[in-house]
Amino acid sequence: DYIRGGIFYQLSFLLDCVDGKIARLRGTSSERGAFLDGVVNNVVYGLNLFGLGWSVVHDTKSLILVGILLLVWALNLDLNRYIDTSAKHGTQFFNRGIIHRALSTRRLLHPFSFPDKQAVLFFLGPLIGMIYQALLVVAILDSVAWLGRATRVWRKLAAKSSS
Repeated sequence: DYIRGGIFYQLSFLLDCVDGKIARLRGTSSERGAFLDGVVNNVVYGLNLFGLGWSVVHDTKSLILVGILLLVWALNLDLNRYIDTSAKHGTQFFNRGIIHRALSTRRLLHPFSFPDKQAVLFFLGPLIGMIYQALLVVAILDSVAWLGRATRVWRKLAAKSSS
């Protein structure tokens, strides 16, 4: 039942948004809380993908796209971990542009960030009966984004090793 799944997704998203706000308002936010929030977000995303995959198990094309999304998700986790570790040792791979800085100062996410992607995948696509199309759009955008970021990191590492 896609409607019920969409409602549960929206409820989980609402609770995810509220917990950090409450912690900041109460003055109880911490690095451990931010870490736990990231872990929980990834677990929920993986479970949502699994659930969506389960619902389309008889549609081979959609199931392949769920597999691609799981692969790109894993690649992004690894790439993000490497970028974060490198930043702690002084290697910066990305210069944040004016748009990113403007959004960050207002505590806004860039378009088609994690919550936007999840809303398309787990709410809008099932709600309007276009699961395959939602999977396809997100798989393409996620793959292109990962490829662009990985290429930038690879080039910077190649330039660093040749100097």
